[in-house]
Amino acid sequence: MIENVKGVTEADRAEAIDTLNKLAVESVNGDREEAHMQGDGVLCGLLSDLGFDDVAEAYHRIEKWFA
Repeated sequence: MIENVKGVTEADRAEAIDTLNKLAVESVNGDREEAHMQGDGVLCGLLSDLGFDDVAEAYHRIEKWFA
């Protein structure tokens, strides 16, 4: 289970899901690019919390493009 991984708890998971759900609504009603960038931050933050800093850093090196 996730709560056994590098100190990430079910509460952390729930918070991330809640934030991503809010960003999904915002992306429909507002600035899609900003919502996507914030979502990237949530996911990369979780990767780092899980000990995958190198994966998050590699992802950040990809040039972003939004339509």
